[in-house]
Amino acid sequence: MTPKGMHEQGLRLYSEGRMEEALAQFWAALKSKETSERWNDWAAAQHARGFILQAETGFRKAFEMDKSNLQAAANLGSLLVAQGRPIEAAPFLLAALKTPDEVLRTGVKYVISQISKLSGATNATTVSPKPRRKAAPGASRRVQ
Repeated sequence: MTPKGMHEQGLRLYSEGRMEEALAQFWAALKSKETSERWNDWAAAQHARGFILQAETGFRKAFEMDKSNLQAAANLGSLLVAQGRPIEAAPFLLAALKTPDEVLRTGVKYVISQISKLSGATNATTVSPKPRRKAAPGASRRVQ
């Protein structure tokens, strides 16, 4: 299977909630060729499994590789806010506000609105990280 095929398979598995299998596909695709999108999607699956440190590392790699990956910026910013690190999250959230994706922008605005309510809490409500794109045509939709 090609790296693109492995990534698409990972997206399908992610949308079905099969995170272990999705991670294996994302990792195989990353080993063949690292891309910002693949790092973001691997990190979203790590986050879904509760592995916050790995998710943060992956979102950072995704955004460092491609500053136009505003989904990765939003994901990283949201994760940092949820960890009680709003100051660190600010540049990523501000970058993500530049997205033309209205749904993503609305989510980012919501996360920003929650920062003033944090008062140091680490269990604030935030938007769950998402993969950057949908699965291949004919595959199930990703988890919203």
